[in-house]
Amino acid sequence: MNLMETAGLKPRIDAAGNIIARRQGADASLPPVLFGSHIDSVPNGGNFDGDLGSLSAIEVVQTLDEAGIATRRPLEVAIWSNEEGVGIQIMGSTVAARQPANSPPPSWN
Repeated sequence: MNLMETAGLKPRIDAAGNIIARRQGADASLPPVLFGSHIDSVPNGGNFDGDLGSLSAIEVVQTLDEAGIATRRPLEVAIWSNEEGVGIQIMGSTVAARQPANSPPPSWN
């Protein structure tokens, strides 16, 4: 979250444990462009699976700010929780999209 704050973002944690941070666009009425990845991993997964996508999304926002580039749409950086988990996979992004995932507990609906 410190990296996000350093990049000028205001991170928040949602009910699923996802970390999401927004950079305002010129037209706040437009839906945001969402990008990022996850930071959990699994045995035999790539060394940087997920981590690189998460860090790259933060770097994109920071680079845009440093270059003084405004975007029309807001940008949201998402770091998903439990994307590589056992049982309920892709939980973080699924909950954020408000879709049922592998019969989640009713409290997620």
